[in-house]
Amino acid sequence: LEIAGRKKPDYVEFNSLMPLLNGSQSKSHYDAVYGAYLEGHQRMVRDNGWKLIVYPKANRVRLYHIAEDPMEMKDLSEDPANRKQIEKLFGKLLELQKQFDDPLDLGENYAEFLKKSFNK
Repeated sequence: LEIAGRKKPDYVEFNSLMPLLNGSQSKSHYDAVYGAYLEGHQRMVRDNGWKLIVYPKANRVRLYHIAEDPMEMKDLSEDPANRKQIEKLFGKLLELQKQFDDPLDLGENYAEFLKKSFNK
């Protein structure tokens, strides 16, 4: 919006990227990035070089280590070694959902994913 010379509308909840782009700021305003897409079809969180995508209607979770796999070619979600990372990111996702008043309940989907993927 700043590049286009437009005023930020009240419904836009995010901070400008311009300070990062012009070099006047070196750290993001956010410790994680949250994304919601199409009324419950997808939720995403990106934090510390990792990205978790949840597809609630498909009961599917994907995990990418974007620091090592920026093109997101290798889904790491079903590797038991990554369970702690998934749990951490899922917790962060739930926090951000609450912060942004997202009414979608992901708890049931997450429990089903864990049972299917990790036999728990």
